[in-house]
Amino acid sequence: MPLSKRSFLLKMLCKVYFINLIVKIIYCLNHFLPTQVAGTEVYVFSLAKAMQKKGYEVLVLIPNFGKPFDESYNYENIKVIKFAEPTVLTHQIIIGKAIPDGVTYFAKILNIEKPSIIHFHTVGGSNGISLHHVREAKKNNAKLITTFHLAGYSCKTNNLLYKKQEPCNGYIDVLRCTSCVYDEKGLSNLKTNILFGAASAAYKLKYDASKWNTTLGTAIGFPFIIEKLKKDLVELCNLSTQVVVLTKWYKKVMELNEISSNKLHYISQGLSGVVPDANANNDYSVLKLVFVGRINESKGLHLLLKAMNEIPSKKISLDIFGPLSDEQYASEWKTFSSSMENVRWMGVIKPQEILNTLIRYNILCLPSVICEMSPLVIQEAHAVGVPVVASNVYGNIEQIIDGENGWIFNFNDSNDLKNKLERLIADPSLIGKAKKNIEPVKSFEVVAEEHEILYKEILAAI
Repeated sequence: MPLSKRSFLLKMLCKVYFINLIVKIIYCLNHFLPTQVAGTEVYVFSLAKAMQKKGYEVLVLIPNFGKPFDESYNYENIKVIKFAEPTVLTHQIIIGKAIPDGVTYFAKILNIEKPSIIHFHTVGGSNGISLHHVREAKKNNAKLITTFHLAGYSCKTNNLLYKKQEPCNGYIDVLRCTSCVYDEKGLSNLKTNILFGAASAAYKLKYDASKWNTTLGTAIGFPFIIEKLKKDLVELCNLSTQVVVLTKWYKKVMELNEISSNKLHYISQGLSGVVPDANANNDYSVLKLVFVGRINESKGLHLLLKAMNEIPSKKISLDIFGPLSDEQYASEWKTFSSSMENVRWMGVIKPQEILNTLIRYNILCLPSVICEMSPLVIQEAHAVGVPVVASNVYGNIEQIIDGENGWIFNFNDSNDLKNKLERLIADPSLIGKAKKNIEPVKSFEVVAEEHEILYKEILAAI
């Protein structure tokens, strides 16, 4: 059924069921604005504001880490409650086998607020919002929704790469995933082989060494931690009325892990706010690149700087925007680029300034070395007519068609990135062609409309 017709029928149905009823939604995550400004926080803020405009009562609920008391504040007319979370981290808390103290305080807030919908945007381990909180929320007379913003629900390394070499298909295979985690830790081949042999044997004998409460026990017992990851994923989806996925590729990962497609609801990303006219820089005398993202290894800035270092500086320039989330990494690559006159470190950019900043450049470069879920910065660039050069990972290739509306370079390959950039320098007409193939970007108003349809569907369900 077309979305417009489906939306109309649901609106008529909800007039019968929910007339004069104010629906309260609680959004649960680990952090919120203005303390932390990242993709999930900005997404929840945009969704909360949109739902407020539609007449819903909205509340954001986050942990008050390290504090034995609740606090609250308002951010742009959104009420934020920080529930007490005084948990002292222990090994059992970290691996998710012990219940954090904050769950009790979390439950008290739910009992007081009595929401119609509890929408989780972060569910992890340790003392943040966890499966323990979802279980507690299930006791509340509310509908539960979970949105997957990151790949960590099916990947213990959180990057969905197999041994840092290639994108993984996402299927949770206990022993294969264990071997991958050992590689992620940077262990020598000898240590990896010894540990993997011991872990495999213990797993086959059903002996869980992670109960030793030691580092060695955790390493040997890692197959059981991976097994728990799979069980937790299945339980989370079973507890949730619906699970929202932001990308088609992650929907396939969930289905591969035997999550019913009936539980999965695809709502793609969108942009909020006013989008300026798509009139990006058309002066190609110097190829003007921009990088926007956190300054850490996962974003792959080092690949871009290596590529830039191999291209004559008079032909290309780069401006770098983003917070220094890894000081050591940032220092290393600032030193590397210190003699490169065509590279500028511009500092943090405010979310509301991104579009008007991107419009000044020819190309956005996104050299990620992890599998990003659905990088919003690609849509931001496309909104103002800026093509993107990006690495070959799932979240990028779902939005970019190589050679049509942008360019994809080989994963973790600075030389291939250099070749792509040199080709654009040699033939800038390719950039103009790519601009013409950029499709209009989805607005967050449409994202909110799709959420409202979902909310009304689950509230109307008997």
